[in-house]
Amino acid sequence: MPRAIPKKNDANGRFIKGNLIGYTVMEKRTGWGTEYPDDIRNGEWEYQAFKADKSPNTAANLTACFNCHKPLDKQDFVFLYDKLKAAAK
Repeated sequence: MPRAIPKKNDANGRFIKGNLIGYTVMEKRTGWGTEYPDDIRNGEWEYQAFKADKSPNTAANLTACFNCHKPLDKQDFVFLYDKLKAAAK
């Protein structure tokens, strides 16, 4: 399950930028994903997490990415901004 990162807001409620600790990306290419079982495969999408120094985060639970995006097949496995915004509240 993805880990929640506490929000930091200023006195006006605006997000305060902090130090980057890592990031996760997803990319789609023809033929990708065939090595994954059907119950988690997300079409031709692949996921990877990186540390702040740009090296792969080998400790990241990428299965969580597959499981979270799996129900979104009607949207090509991508969350819509409005739904992400609402979930963040």
